[in-house]
Amino acid sequence: MHQEKYKGRIITVDILKRGKGWTWSYQIDSGPLREGRDRPLSSQELILSEVIGEAKAEIDRMANQPNN
Repeated sequence: MHQEKYKGRIITVDILKRGKGWTWSYQIDSGPLREGRDRPLSSQELILSEVIGEAKAEIDRMANQPNN
């Protein structure tokens, strides 16, 4: 498990080896779990970089919505 803070939010990433690839899930604070089972990637480092980028983009979008 990997945790990282971004703009006051905590991103938690879990990465699992599945067959020949890796699958992932992430959560922002205690929000809903997002999963990537249908798209296994080739390396743990690649997944971590991509998932953290996706989570940060989601946090940026949430910050631009009213009442967040």
